[in-house]
Amino acid sequence: MSTAEPLLTLTDADIEEYLASAAKPTLIDFWATWCGPCKALAPVLHAIAESTAAMTVARVDVDANPFSVATYGIKSVPTLVLFDNGTIVKRIVGAKDTATLLAELDLVTE
Repeated sequence: MSTAEPLLTLTDADIEEYLASAAKPTLIDFWATWCGPCKALAPVLHAIAESTAAMTVARVDVDANPFSVATYGIKSVPTLVLFDNGTIVKRIVGAKDTATLLAELDLVTE
């Protein structure tokens, strides 16, 4: 089902307000344009965003958003952080294939 929204872009200016009002869990990819593993992870995140309506998938460019990097303790990229009701429920560091990432997320969403 391709009815899911595309990846949402969040910034320092809107991330806190978005997370406070998000109606469903949000998986945020903290990434950088120069990061090879981030580029490899991008199609995986697009596939997940297109195949599930259970969560929103968003991205934050770490170079352009230093406040978010500091606030959420991002030490390396890519880092995926799953939020539910504004609270961090899962942190995944490094690029994963679709099956591995879905398996890790299912532990949280079931």
